[in-house]
Amino acid sequence: MNRREDNLLNGLTGEEVIYKYFPLKYLTPLLQNKLLRVDHTSKWEDVYENFFLKNEFVYGNLSGKADSLLGCVYGQSWTLQDESDAMWRIYSNKYRESCAVRIKTTVKKLFDVIYPAEDNQLSHQHTTFLGRVNYLTDDELVRWQHQPISASDMYSLMIESFFLKRKPFEHEQEVRIIRTIPNDFCNVGVESLEFEIDPADLIDEFVIEPRLTNEQSDEVKGKLMDLGVSADKIRQSDLYKFKPMKIIVR
Repeated sequence: MNRREDNLLNGLTGEEVIYKYFPLKYLTPLLQNKLLRVDHTSKWEDVYENFFLKNEFVYGNLSGKADSLLGCVYGQSWTLQDESDAMWRIYSNKYRESCAVRIKTTVKKLFDVIYPAEDNQLSHQHTTFLGRVNYLTDDELVRWQHQPISASDMYSLMIESFFLKRKPFEHEQEVRIIRTIPNDFCNVGVESLEFEIDPADLIDEFVIEPRLTNEQSDEVKGKLMDLGVSADKIRQSDLYKFKPMKIIVR
């Protein structure tokens, strides 16, 4: 019987600090409803996502695709990268409609949300994973797909494939939730899975994007506090704050 910790993949121990960037307009319902939403992986933009299920499988004289299973897999991306100019720019629009807020937690706290410690059901052991993404070159990815496999390996290889990405994305330092549901419930209009959370317990810090003015940052801080966030957990990123130094010329 597998241990619960075996579903932490690719070297995760539970002690790692992880982060997620949100537009404020999407973070707001998470705090209001106290629900963590995990969407279909089919919504991910990179065309190489879900690559394993998009391939053609040949078994004896039979061949076909497994893309009907795409509706069975849900996922969410986090990162080990604590500060990223690229992430701030992706998730913010400089407060024209929203702004970006980065939240901080640990692998253990997030894992406890999706796979509660007191819930050691067999269904979780075979459906619920949290892992570090491995990054491969194009050649390595081709070789991985050309490895000989048996029908009994299909599910484990499918799970492994969701923790593989191409080298150009390595800067993301991604950690992923992957959750599967039984085939009978695939593609029935359920766009996301929701997990109950206690935001005060799960989220250790809220960092407001660095490009906002002090007044805009204070406004965002006020909105977060209105949603129940403790003021001592909120700060603005100082990524773009320049501190002049004295240079002595002799």
